[in-house]
Amino acid sequence: MKRILILSGVLVFVAFLAHGPAAKAADLSEPGWRLKLTAASIQPTGGGSNSSLGAGLGFEYRASEHFGFEVGAVSSQVKDDLDFSFGDESFTIESSFRVTPVLARLNFHLTPGRRADLYLGPVAGWVRYGDTDVRVNVPGEGSFLAGHAKNKDGFAAGAHIGLDVPFGTRGLFFTSDATWLKAKVKPAANSDGESSFNLDPVIVQVGLGYRF
Repeated sequence: MKRILILSGVLVFVAFLAHGPAAKAADLSEPGWRLKLTAASIQPTGGGSNSSLGAGLGFEYRASEHFGFEVGAVSSQVKDDLDFSFGDESFTIESSFRVTPVLARLNFHLTPGRRADLYLGPVAGWVRYGDTDVRVNVPGEGSFLAGHAKNKDGFAAGAHIGLDVPFGTRGLFFTSDATWLKAKVKPAANSDGESSFNLDPVIVQVGLGYRF
């Protein structure tokens, strides 16, 4: 998550310095298509788990000044580490699985005609959960696979808020978005893994976009 926030600040800084106040930015409130490429972090709100840096891709159709429809997908690895020690010996149990939400968003744009395009709206879609791998890491001896469990894909819904800031006159813009989803991870029917649990992730995305 910290890497995403740092990247977000760097992109905003570069966008405003590179093109300065003299350059008239493109108007994002005009109808048309937008492509968004982002770095992404999927952070469970239950605590104890961390997300590695992932990626996202989205397409929005801006139908009017105030309304847009967006579809996209993000993917990131979620990990959970537990440290144990017995006397002078220590080891770490690491469980990890990939989370790939494919989502549809309704975007209600609140600041049409302004330089900063602020929007929010509901989100719904399908989440693909990769298999959970459990590994034991022993310092000096490497790691080995201790368990493997299959997870079921499932439906998720929530809400999001985003901010787009154009720079230059060629349709490029900085984009950022935060999405909260109500989502549950369930083991597959033929899996001997753990019981289901609430993931309820916050998805943070920052990157660049292009208006067609």
